[in-house]
Amino acid sequence: MMPELRVVSTTWPWDHSRFTVDQVLAHLVALKADEVCIRTPAYYDHYDDPNDDTYHDRLAAGARALGMKVSLWAIVSLYYPEWMADSIHREYDRYKPDRITLDAERKWVNLYGANTARFLEVLGRMPCPVGLGSYRRPSLNSQIKWQTWLKAKSGGDYIIDFQGAQLYPIGWLTANGFVYQYRLDIDSHELQHQMASRPDIQWLPFVPAFSEGLDPYGNLWYPRVDAVKAAVEYMRTRLGSRLVGVNWWSFDQDMAVDTRLKPVYDYLTGVLPPPQTYNAKVKAGTLNVRKGPGMTFSVVGQLKFGTLVTVVEESTGWGRIGDERWVSVSWLTKLF
Repeated sequence: MMPELRVVSTTWPWDHSRFTVDQVLAHLVALKADEVCIRTPAYYDHYDDPNDDTYHDRLAAGARALGMKVSLWAIVSLYYPEWMADSIHREYDRYKPDRITLDAERKWVNLYGANTARFLEVLGRMPCPVGLGSYRRPSLNSQIKWQTWLKAKSGGDYIIDFQGAQLYPIGWLTANGFVYQYRLDIDSHELQHQMASRPDIQWLPFVPAFSEGLDPYGNLWYPRVDAVKAAVEYMRTRLGSRLVGVNWWSFDQDMAVDTRLKPVYDYLTGVLPPPQTYNAKVKAGTLNVRKGPGMTFSVVGQLKFGTLVTVVEESTGWGRIGDERWVSVSWLTKLF
């Protein structure tokens, strides 16, 4: 049984360049996502496709139009704590997210942990819930000032609202191994919660939906669906109502394209049928490319005779050849 809230995280669009915004939205629908978490590390202020600085804005707007929430996953640097906090404020103003997870894991947090308190002071209480995310186990990474994060307040309210730990037991293959690693990670974080007098803090952890590292046999590691299911059930049993959801990282890096992760995809939603695509050649002298499927949409470009295109969707005599790029299929010759 899955937690009620199902969050699906995206990678940076230029990092893999596998999906248009429309394709991401189609996957989110198929995955029955309640919320899309956009990975937009704030220490670079804003991440987007270098050729399309509206990618995340359109993704957020499209998800909301489908009834989904939008959250941000911001990787934190503490080198300049004031600039870091201001950057997150700007990200909030841009997206108005329903929640933010601060990713405290990289060397900038380890090396400049002394700046944690100043960062949180400038950040203050955000208008939306804020989580503390990290793939680090507290018992092994004391340089991350866990108590400073968990105890910080602004106006009498905690700045950190929920635990967004990344529970990635990379390398483990069996369900028992997964659960064992989850127990160690949760034990370690729960001890920090108790020390901070916050034993009832909510959990919204990240779980793996990707391939990374090596398994014990020297092969690229993939999370097995039986292990993932066992780990989720363990969290449900142990955390109860404090487990408000699960964030599946990251579907567009691996889960939606790697056939070896198909069982994880099926576990969440069932099979997403492959798009009905075909290749075609322009047979008009000059073919207008419009923003939508119809003559009333504005022209956004033109294609010359003989240009090869891939149609990924059809609608009332129009074919979509890209994100907000449509052409009349009557002026195309299909290639088989």
